[in-house]
Amino acid sequence: LFKKNTMKNFKINAIGVLPEFWHSGATTGLVYEVYKQIKNRYSYGESNFIWDNNLSSVGTSMRFTGKKFKRYVLFEKNLAKI
Repeated sequence: LFKKNTMKNFKINAIGVLPEFWHSGATTGLVYEVYKQIKNRYSYGESNFIWDNNLSSVGTSMRFTGKKFKRYVLFEKNLAKI
């Protein structure tokens, strides 16, 4: 009865590490701890968007998922000149 309407999906908004701990494995450790907490509870998950030029975050994502799942594109147009 109680499990009928449980959530199956989750989204991580952001994971941040102070600059002095970059390249120390702290980000990977945080992601792994999240994984241990959710691995048997959810069937689908995703993180917030990552800019293509943020190679460190893209690399972390690829280590855990093995692929790029979604790709967002930003188009910009100056509407004042129309």
